[in-house]
Amino acid sequence: MTALNLMTLAVGQLCHRNLEHCRKWEPATLLRWVEWFIVKKRYWTVIRDGELVGVGLVRFVDDEDGCREDYTDTGGKVCFVDTAVAQGDGVLKELYTKMFNDIGHQADTMAWVRPKHDDKIVCVPMERARRRLIKG
Repeated sequence: MTALNLMTLAVGQLCHRNLEHCRKWEPATLLRWVEWFIVKKRYWTVIRDGELVGVGLVRFVDDEDGCREDYTDTGGKVCFVDTAVAQGDGVLKELYTKMFNDIGHQADTMAWVRPKHDDKIVCVPMERARRRLIKG
């Protein structure tokens, strides 16, 4: 098994364990979805004590409509966080810090879906997202 396949499997398992919508998908569908991000290098991870405890999967799109189109990455100025999973203290902050350090300069806006608010897409300027997501 290749490193790509191992990462796809590990991320898929983490998403399956922690995200309700991922538990509803067939395993092959979930793995194809995760692999799309892995191949495009649109993922970040946090590993602690040899265990994957955090993952972020993102796409760059042109506008809010692009956020709703699966498997779309136009390289636009909106960084859409498809998913973020964090297990443990400080994992989310570490995950977003890695993401901002790597890609924060590539986008003007960060967006994500709020499932608890009828799947509303929240779009905020990148600097505001940085302050909000990696605050102390």
